[in-house]
Amino acid sequence: MVAFLLESPQGWPKPAPEVYINEQSEVSNMADLTSKQADSTRVGSGIESSVSLETDPRGLSAKQPGAKLDKGKVDVLRGAIQYFPNALEAVAHVSELGARKYSWMGWRSVPDGIRRYGAALARHLVYEADARDTGAGGLGPDVLHAAQVAWNALARLELIIQEENEKAKTAK
Repeated sequence: MVAFLLESPQGWPKPAPEVYINEQSEVSNMADLTSKQADSTRVGSGIESSVSLETDPRGLSAKQPGAKLDKGKVDVLRGAIQYFPNALEAVAHVSELGARKYSWMGWRSVPDGIRRYGAALARHLVYEADARDTGAGGLGPDVLHAAQVAWNALARLELIIQEENEKAKTAK
């Protein structure tokens, strides 16, 4: 499993230092790790993750030509980017304009963000009949309110997932 560092200087995820499983199903680069410890071990640079035995969907060994250890992993490209390319581009545009108006990644530290992004989502949903954001303080006529609804939904979901992850961490 590759963990991602979500707080990179450019704001984009980048792979954390590699942890892998060798052919004998042993964890490499992590001394004294048992399978029970794997679920709660810090991996890479402070990212809480779990190490799992990765397998090829066709049952190939990791060292066999054509093997890809991706069985059971979420296919983000196929399941999100290829499903919704135009919508994700519109949401990315909202991110860029919002970062110019406020700050890059500043939304992550807005107090009571889950509630406030939910309220913003609802406002843009109400304004969606107007289609474009041409009102005072808006992001401009090239921005659909629907894109802002989606952006606020994603921001809210991200904060909810982060909060759930923090709760799980403190419960251990």
